[in-house]
Amino acid sequence: MKRTFISAFLVVCLGVTSSYLFFSNYKKNRNKVMVADNKGNVEVKTNKDTVLDSNILLNTKSKDEEKKKEQKKEEDNNEQSKSNNKTNSKDESIKHKDKKEVQRSKTEDKKSNSDKKDNKSKPVDNKDKPVIISSNGLAPLKIRTYDGSSQLTHPKVLHFKSGWNGWKYWMAFTPYPFGNDDYENPSIVVSQNGYDWVTPKGLKNPLTGVPKDVDRGGHYSDPHILTNGSSMELWYRYNPAREKGSGSNNGINMIFRVKSKDGVNWSKPELVFNDKNTYLSPVIIYEENKYKTWFTNYSGDMKYRESSDGKSWTDAKLVNIELPGYNPWHQDIIKTDLGYELVFCAYPKGKFNQNIQQLYYARSKNGIDFEKPMKILSPSKDDNKLDNKMIYRSSILKVDGVYKIYYSAMDRKTRWHVFLTEGSDLNKLKGF
Repeated sequence: MKRTFISAFLVVCLGVTSSYLFFSNYKKNRNKVMVADNKGNVEVKTNKDTVLDSNILLNTKSKDEEKKKEQKKEEDNNEQSKSNNKTNSKDESIKHKDKKEVQRSKTEDKKSNSDKKDNKSKPVDNKDKPVIISSNGLAPLKIRTYDGSSQLTHPKVLHFKSGWNGWKYWMAFTPYPFGNDDYENPSIVVSQNGYDWVTPKGLKNPLTGVPKDVDRGGHYSDPHILTNGSSMELWYRYNPAREKGSGSNNGINMIFRVKSKDGVNWSKPELVFNDKNTYLSPVIIYEENKYKTWFTNYSGDMKYRESSDGKSWTDAKLVNIELPGYNPWHQDIIKTDLGYELVFCAYPKGKFNQNIQQLYYARSKNGIDFEKPMKILSPSKDDNKLDNKMIYRSSILKVDGVYKIYYSAMDRKTRWHVFLTEGSDLNKLKGF
């Protein structure tokens, strides 16, 4: 039993000793590991060294991965750059193409508009209804009137190539401030060029004076000048005051004339007409040793008479002018190589009081039968122009093949002025 006890004791001691050695070696070597390199060699390292190597390895791998990422990023950037360049190049090409398309479109639009404008400006070739392209005066002529208003109407202009008493142009007119016929008294101005006008030295306007009954409504109007030999004659109209009440008696129309050798000194008035005919805006030409006169009445009829002495006259003949829907009102006529050339203002029938008048032109071989009139001038549509209401009595000249139309006009504020438009073709008048 003793032997058994000793054996058991030894076994226990051996077990304790083995356990001690095992745990002692484990404790000593627990931080050591075997690491094999890429050649198969084995090396024992502590956990600390392994951790460091592991960190180095991880850092190396991390750096390699970062480097690869950077390279890939750079490659991606390069690819993106190439792609962008291609895109930009394509965009630039598209923009350039679009720009060319826009420019071409603008060019085509401009050409189209130009063609439209050209087509619009070209007159229609219509012999029955000629298209008249006329131009209003840009500004009224600067003419001083004796009353100081510089408002005037009813011009009649004569031209002398070599001058008459020192002047090439002579004009008769009447002041007409805001339509006040108290001042409608015949006056005369002169010019060397047809544009700048002055009162001839020694002449005092109005050369006819004023009617004695002007305070009761009597008034002068409608002056016209002509030459007979070496003398100039001024013809004008007189409406006396009513016997009862105030205002002029338009049922009585007297035509007077005065004569002058120098345009400054004038004879006493001589009565020419005083009969049942209504003499509105009489036009007088002296040719073939006789006076020829054209005039209108209140019904819009134009008539003709002639006389060898200015005292005994033929019966009135109706002048044939076809202008349906319109009545002629005031006129002027000249004799040229084309015959008798006429300008006259006319208003729509039944609308005389609305002051709607335009200017027409017609011509005739015999002074009686006129071709179909054509409109050559209308009131301006510009609110600021001084001829934007009505075109009134006008005077026609033909100087070296150039027409000069001196026309009177009223604006919407009832102011009166005289304008000039001219041109070798009545279809292409140019306003002065």
